[in-house]
Amino acid sequence: MNVSTVAEGPALTWAEIDSMLTESRSYWVCTVRPDLRPHAVPVWGVWRRGSLLISTPESTVKARNIAVNRAVTVHLESADDVVVVDGRARVISDSDELTDWSTALTEKYGGLTGVTYDLVASASAGMRNVAIDAKVVRAWRAGEMFHAVRWVADGTGGMRLADALSSVEAAQGGVAR
Repeated sequence: MNVSTVAEGPALTWAEIDSMLTESRSYWVCTVRPDLRPHAVPVWGVWRRGSLLISTPESTVKARNIAVNRAVTVHLESADDVVVVDGRARVISDSDELTDWSTALTEKYGGLTGVTYDLVASASAGMRNVAIDAKVVRAWRAGEMFHAVRWVADGTGGMRLADALSSVEAAQGGVAR
């Protein structure tokens, strides 16, 4: 593959990808059941600093799956402007972090719901507050041809460009052959 050929044209920048993740109203969260069957569900969440926060009752399939297998894939709704996040889930229990995320949720969804979110209180009421920390982010746009990129966590909370991918490689999960 000639990377320069793939990277020509409108490949998504990290700023564009970060903006798409931040501005998205809904996210599809994909987990795996203990018997290895996949589970995908749309959720509301907040993207900040390389992590997606979701809040879900402890009894849900996704919460039970995450308790057993912390590998999670998240994607946005569009099949034309595609962003796929592969990450690791962690349950948030620190009250300062929960308060910070509560503010972010209220800023994003409070106008729609009329709710002031309190994740500290929700945690004590049986909600599981989960941050999905991005490890790999793949993104591309559909059009005359695909322009795919893959970003990886850099170990400092940021992301770095790993490579540009052909449309075939992107469709195969971002594995360069």
